[in-house]
Amino acid sequence: MESKERVQPDLRYAKAISEEGVPRSLYKFRDWNKEHDRDHHREILTDQILWFASPESFNDPFDGVIPLRYDLMSEKDRFQHIYELAKASHPDMDHVMLAAETEQILESYPMCSSDAVVREAASERFAWFLARCYGVLSFAGTYENILLWSHYSGSHQGFCVEVDAHLLAEELFSLLLTDDTLIDFCRVQYQQQLPEIIPSRELADNVDQFRQIMTTKSSRWSYEDE
Repeated sequence: MESKERVQPDLRYAKAISEEGVPRSLYKFRDWNKEHDRDHHREILTDQILWFASPESFNDPFDGVIPLRYDLMSEKDRFQHIYELAKASHPDMDHVMLAAETEQILESYPMCSSDAVVREAASERFAWFLARCYGVLSFAGTYENILLWSHYSGSHQGFCVEVDAHLLAEELFSLLLTDDTLIDFCRVQYQQQLPEIIPSRELADNVDQFRQIMTTKSSRWSYEDE
């Protein structure tokens, strides 16, 4: 019989396990009778398929929609941030052209507006954009909380699947060995107040800030231990 060599796990797998403190078991609650998602729910059992959902489908309307507060940046940092974005998009432009492009963006970019109504509308559009770019696969850290059975398994009529989180992390990171931004494995951070996220002038910090947007929730959801 032909043997297939096992793919070596990505180093990010080991980092996620050690730094995030990922437990061995995580739990997914499903509603067998929920008609529009029934096939997805059953395929967890029949085909071991897990689905990454759009943040738009979450039952918490604030999940994944923390705004980026460009208005709280200094003018210098805001200019530098937009300048670096322009430079990344137009690597062939010289400094003079990039500076002109940056000024034009700052004048027209609604998330930099001094008008709160304009900024809020732009933030909503940005959240809409993110919801179509990313999928989220969420798990609970326990199967014993009665609220989880009530909220996510059809009022105790559904089921709960136990997942080996270490094997799952290894499989996910082995799929994407070349792109640091495509997948991450994070614990949710629960806070009394959602943070004000001020964009960094350094583009290298953007990934961490998007991670904060996607993984910060109100402490009212802390019983889920996601």
